[in-house]
Parts: sequence; structure tokens; C-alpha cells
Amino acid sequence: MYNQSPIAEEGQYFREDWIVPTLDIPLPSRLRLYGASDFAVSSKESADYTVHVVLGLDSQLRLYLVDMWRRKTSSAEWVEAFCDMVQRWRPALWALEKGQITSGVGPFLRTRMRERRCHTGLEEFPVRHDKAVRAQSIRGRMELRGGLYVPAKASWLSDLKAELLAFPTGRHDDIVDALGLAGQLVDKCCAGPQPIDNVVSFRRPEDFKDYVVESELEGDSGWTWKMM
Repeated sequence: MYNQSPIAEEGQYFREDWIVPTLDIPLPSRLRLYGASDFAVSSKESADYTVHVVLGLDSQLRLYLVDMWRRKTSSAEWVEAFCDMVQRWRPALWALEKGQITSGVGPFLRTRMRERRCHTGLEEFPVRHDKAVRAQSIRGRMELRGGLYVPAKASWLSDLKAELLAFPTGRHDDIVDALGLAGQLVDKCCAGPQPIDNVVSFRRPEDFKDYVVESELEGDSGWTWKMM
């Protein structure tokens, strides 16, 4: 854990100034990308959301939330959304919560990954302690690294702010759970204070030679990629 100070009862677990909207997000080839998912058991209105997130780290270990998907829906739909995000961003690893959901949906998820030829390493983390403790890693990195940079025009930015600033007493905490898993994955893969070097070995600049960033941000992710 990066921050050992307790949270005041009337205070916020995440501070608003740690959520930094920006139009200046590095190209994917300049980031080390990781994904994480918090799966919901049911798609009913009273159920939780399923959330997929993709985090990027630059050479100074600054955090960028480059994409997020959040919906109450069936496992069939969120599995396809997961595959879409893996194909789009090609993260090195993806964090999941180990337990009943991954055991039940895991075979179907892996089958669809093979069928759609979207490949990433799946890293399962056991459920330990409460949600606030599990989110300490991402909270500490946000505090120490200048915040979490997010696309300024992302349609999900208001949902992100609302949930993070209401945690741990808010109605929903699925985004926090997904970010908490991503933080644990980053800790496991980027141990130590040394900054990573620009383009990392498992992402090559030529992988994105056929893409350009459009000048106007749009869509759910706030980013749009266009074939040349």
C-alpha cells in the first residue's frame, strides 16, 4: 500500500483533483497498457454494473484511464465488449477477480477469445480484505503520480467522478472494483520506482502504423481510431 494515512469519516477516499481530464493522452504505442474487469452476476436493474477498464502508464509512470465500458447486461454482451477492448487496445495483461463468476463464465470467455483471436494474459486476483483495502493501490498511485488522467470528452467521465467521489458509501462501486484490480496488476508488473522506457517490449510502434488519431474526440471512449 502506498498511503498509510487513515481516511477521515467525513472525507473522501478519492479526491476530485486526482481525476484529471485531458486532451493530451499519449498514443497507445507510448504506453504500457493493462486491463481489468469487475463482472456482475445479474443484468437486472437492481444488479451491479459490469465494468471493463484499460489503464496506460507512460514513461514517468503517470496513469491514464484510456477506456472504460460500464453496463448492466448479460454475460454474452459483456464478453463481446471485453473482446472488443482487447482487440482495440492489445493490453499486455488483464486482471480478473478470482471466484464464482470467473469460474462460471471463464470457459465461455476463453472460447470467445480464441474464436475472435483476441489475445491477452488473464491474471486472477483472490478476493481479500474489504473494497477500500483492495483499492489502496490505485488510490496511492493516483495520489503520488499526479492523479488519474482521463479523456476530457469521454461520455463516461461523469459516472467515473460520481462513483469515485462517493466511495465507499455510494450506491455503486463497480468502477472502483475494476480500478482496484488494475492497480493490483500494475503493482505486480511494475514493482520498484524505476520509470519504464517509452515503448515497452510487448507493444511495438509499428503495430499502430495504420492508424491516426482523429482531431475531434468522440465515442464512448473519448478516443477514435481511423483506418488510413
